[in-house]
Amino acid sequence: MRQTYQKAADELRQPYWDWAIAPQRFADVMTWPSVRITTPTGARNVTNPLFQYKFLNHPEPTEWFPSDSYWGTLPNTVRYPDANNQSQNGLINRAFAEDGAFLTSDVVCTLTLFIFSKTNFVTQWNTFAKSTTYNVASNTNNRGQSSFEGSHNSVHLFVGGNGHFQPVDYAAFDPVFWLHHTTVDRYLTMWQAIYPNSWMEATVTLGGTWTIAPFSDIDANTPLSPFTRADRRTPHTTNSIRFVKDFGYSYPEVQDWIRRTPAQLAANVTAAVNKLYNPDGSLGTFPRSMRIRDNTKRDTKREWSVKVGVKNKAVDGAFFVKVSVGDVGVGKMAVLGLPQGAVAAGADPLTTGQYTLTKGLKDVDSENVEAVLSSLKENLKWTVIKAVSS
Repeated sequence: MRQTYQKAADELRQPYWDWAIAPQRFADVMTWPSVRITTPTGARNVTNPLFQYKFLNHPEPTEWFPSDSYWGTLPNTVRYPDANNQSQNGLINRAFAEDGAFLTSDVVCTLTLFIFSKTNFVTQWNTFAKSTTYNVASNTNNRGQSSFEGSHNSVHLFVGGNGHFQPVDYAAFDPVFWLHHTTVDRYLTMWQAIYPNSWMEATVTLGGTWTIAPFSDIDANTPLSPFTRADRRTPHTTNSIRFVKDFGYSYPEVQDWIRRTPAQLAANVTAAVNKLYNPDGSLGTFPRSMRIRDNTKRDTKREWSVKVGVKNKAVDGAFFVKVSVGDVGVGKMAVLGLPQGAVAAGADPLTTGQYTLTKGLKDVDSENVEAVLSSLKENLKWTVIKAVSS
C-alpha cells in the first residue's frame, strides 16, 4: 500500500480543464458533491473538494470580507445560486451550450495568422500568431486585439452566474479557479513555444492588483508580491517565472524535454493547436497566394475581423458585449467588475477584444471589399447583456 501511495504522490499533477476544446462544457467531476476514492481501508465516498469551498471562520472577519458583500455572507462558495443560496450547476452547461463556441473562436482569433520569419514559413494554420507580443496576448487592455484574458473572463461569468466565481475579489475561493487558471497557463506556455523571443514589455497597469496600485509603471522585473521564490522572502517577478520548465513541469503539447530546435518546437505546437481547436478550418482558411521575403509564392486569403472596446464601468457589474453578423454570433466579450481597491483608486480600464467574421461572412466573397463592407454595414450589430439577467 505504501508503494501505491508513493507512486500516486510521484505522479500527482495539477489538473487543467480545457474549456476551449469542442464540445465546450463544464467538467462533470466539479458538479458532484462527493467522490469515491481508494483509501487504506478500502473504497469510500468523501466530500468532493472540487464541488465547493467551505469558509473556515464563517462568518469571516469583516476586514477580510466586507459586510455589505453578498458573497462574503455565505458559508460556502456557490455557482448560479438560487433563492436559497444553493448552487445550480446545471445552468453552467446551458451557458456553455449557448456560447461556449465563442471560447474556441476567441483562442483562435487571439492568434490567427501564419508565422513568417527570415528562415522559414510555418505551413500550418496557426492559432497562436495574431498576438505576437506578450502584452497583447496576455491582457484585454490592448487596443482591440484579442487575448487569453478575454476568453478567461468569459469562463468566469459562464461558471459563476451570480456566485463566487464571478467577482474578482472572491473568484479564487471556488475550486474551479485552479483548473481554470492552469488552462490559461497552458495556453500561454503554448504561445511562448511559438514566440520564444517575445516577452513582457514595460507598461502601465490600469487595474492594479492587491499589492500594485492602479496606474503604476510595471515591467518584467516588478515584484509579484506576495508570491516568493524558494527562499520565501524574495518576490517572484515576471522574468523569474518566465519558463514553466524551471518549475519542473510542462504540458502535452509543449514537449520541451525532447531535444529540438525552437523552430521545430514551434511547428509541433502549431500542429497540435490546429488539431485541437480548428481541425476543420471553420475558423479560418489557408491563404491563397502571397509572396514572402524569399519571393516564394504562398497561399493566402483575405480574412476579416471586428475589434470591440468598452470601459469596464460602462455598466454596473459584470456584463457581456455580444457581436453578430445578422443572426450569426461571431463573438461574446466578457467584462468583469474591478477589484474594490481599483474602484477606490478611480481605475476604469478599457476591455477590448477581436473576433473573426469568417462564419458571419460565409456567403460573401471575402476578396470583394465593397461587398463585405456593404454586408457589415447592414448586418453587423452588438448587444450588451448583464452577466446574470437578460
